Amino acid sequence: MDEKTIIEKLDILIKLNASNVIKEDKTQTESILKLNGIGIGYKDIAKIIGTSDSYVAMIISKNKNKDRKKKDNANMKEEAENAKEE
Repeated sequence: MDEKTIIEKLDILIKLNASNVIKEDKTQTESILKLNGIGIGYKDIAKIIGTSDSYVAMIISKNKNKDRKKKDNANMKEEAENAKEE
């Protein structure tokens, strides 16, 4: 078996495993975030999902911004509560 054939078969296995991971996701965004969360890169996620890597990057970036805002809001709330106690 040549190297190209092995790579093609590995790509198929990766897609099959990834499809099992995301089969219960309701949205493409959920799938992208889940695959990213397990360490799969943008380009590979794009291949698995069937979209562009720039779209994948945008979804991940938006989610990081949401997480950052939630964390900032939680910190501000905690600081406000601590200030009330003092």
